[in-house]
Amino acid sequence: MEPRVLLKRSGIKTVVPFLTLIFLSIIVFGGFGRFLAFGLFWGNRLGAPYWFVLAIFSLVISYLIVYLIVLRLPKAEYGECAQRSISISIFVILPVAFVGIYAEVLRRQAIAEFEPDRVFQNLFWVSLHNAPRDWQFYLHAGAMKDCVPYAWSYRAMGMYELKESVMFNVLPSKWFDECGIKPYYLE
Repeated sequence: MEPRVLLKRSGIKTVVPFLTLIFLSIIVFGGFGRFLAFGLFWGNRLGAPYWFVLAIFSLVISYLIVYLIVLRLPKAEYGECAQRSISISIFVILPVAFVGIYAEVLRRQAIAEFEPDRVFQNLFWVSLHNAPRDWQFYLHAGAMKDCVPYAWSYRAMGMYELKESVMFNVLPSKWFDECGIKPYYLE
């Protein structure tokens, strides 16, 4: 085989899996930089107990799936390239799915125990795309209990009371009308 052909094939075997990783980063996290940030710097932003153990467990399961199934698939012309892309997909999606479902269940249980009068909840997957941001108008979940507004924190894994300067930007205005609360800037 000519060296040029070998270089082209080895380049494709590297580029396509890397493009797969970038594509998955955009789909799952909202960007490649956010994927790296969640993996390297923002691991402490999820306060769910034992989530890291669950992530390691899901990586072990990912490895077993790749080793026992994906690597044993028959190779076609670009079979190795496809195997790498499938393997990367499994290693990205499975841990996020395990941890995401776990965090989602914990949030729903905690909010049910909180017993709010009104509530809205966004999916964990949507939160990966929208938070954390320094200046945000996005809530993982919002609630009103006894006409006091609350928001959900994944870091604290609980509800916290919203400040008056923020609550009108992030909660449905209907809730304030029902409670007779007027924005501070209209009083």
